Amino acid sequence: MKLKEDELKSKRPISSISVDNRLIENYERLLGKAFEEFESGNKTGTVVKDELIGKINDILSKILDIEISMIGNVMQKKGTLFFKKENTVDFPYANLSSGEKEVIDIIMDLFYPQKNIIVRENLTLEKQ
Repeated sequence: MKLKEDELKSKRPISSISVDNRLIENYERLLGKAFEEFESGNKTGTVVKDELIGKINDILSKILDIEISMIGNVMQKKGTLFFKKENTVDFPYANLSSGEKEVIDIIMDLFYPQKNIIVRENLTLEKQ
């Protein structure tokens, strides 16, 4: 039991900079998944984008009233997530509050886990 508690504590960020570092890992997994889909060549970009961020956006819109608008482009020095927030489109991740960043990171962890973590396929959130 003690080992599990220590393992969980080690994954908790101690500052907002740590949250940013944790998202980097999730972002890399998201880009890796996008690249895998590109390599398979069986889906359009629109279909891949919807599969990668559609369910995440459904949840984010219900919790924070924001959505991922773009997964970025590292070749254009925009290697981060961008969001639609209120009337602003392509709002960079860095400009979100630490609370918003934490929620996004938790959701990204659920959808793009490390290899040794199991995720349920039909993860949904009902608005109450």
